[in-house]
Formats: sequence, structure tokens, C-alpha cells
Amino acid sequence: MRALSIAATGMSAQQLNVEVISHNISNSSTTGFKASRVEFQDLLYQNIRTVGSVSSDSGTIVPSGLQIGLGVMPAATYRVNTQGNLSTTSNAYDLAISGRGYFQIQMPDGTTGYTRSGAFQLNSSGQIVTADGYQILPSITVPSTATSVTVNSSGQV
Repeated sequence: MRALSIAATGMSAQQLNVEVISHNISNSSTTGFKASRVEFQDLLYQNIRTVGSVSSDSGTIVPSGLQIGLGVMPAATYRVNTQGNLSTTSNAYDLAISGRGYFQIQMPDGTTGYTRSGAFQLNSSGQIVTADGYQILPSITVPSTATSVTVNSSGQV
């Protein structure tokens, strides 16, 4: 029965792996999406025969032990933080981060959130916001008389 239990842990772990891969594929064209990857670890080992134990009445010492692994389990999922493809859009407020980093946004509960999606627009007050209406941090208000907005390589508007 132990063999079936060990095999079941492997199947369960691979099911999670396939689910994460499916999620990655379904979101591959989402702006700012970061793929995830599952990391696995061994479950405990059961010692059947320990190293250095006596194997016979004559006192023969076992040079190597015998352990049986009890399966595998997912240890963690982590984001793969590689640079995605940059594309040009017709929206003057769309931005992209080249390399490492995130845009900071103000969440509805007042906390700071982070996103790689630079699909921004102006709200009715002239503030630069996400597609969900969350303000970027620090808050930037574009005057209604502005003819253009530029952002330098340091992120200064």
C-alpha cells in the first residue's frame, strides 16, 4: 500500500504543476503578468536499515543504509521575474519598466500595492490611475492645459 501512497503524492504534486503551467499559459498575453513556477521537496525518508548496523550474527557491518522516500510535496510557488516583451501603444499614458521594479499604486484600503502593468489613464481629476482606477504613487496630476507628458529614464515625469 505504501507504493500507492507514494505514487499519489507524485500525482498530486504534478497536478499542481500542470495547474500553474495552465495559469501561466492563459495569462501569457496579460500586460505585466509574471509567470509562476512550482518548487518541490522530498517528503520524509523512512530508515529501513541504518548505516553501520549489524547485518548478521557474525557482526558484519552494513556499509550503506537503506532509506525509502515517502513521496514528494510542493514546497512553494514563486514568480519568475524576467523581463517581458515591451510593445508600443497609442496611449500616451502607457508606461513600461525595463528591468527590475514595480509601479506603486494606492489600494482602496490605503495600503500600497505593486504592479508591472503600465496601462495607465487619467481619471476625472487628471490623476494618473490604473485601469481599475487606483492612483499611482506618488500621485501625479496632469494639468488640463498640458500638451504632452514625458517620463525620463529615471522615472521623473
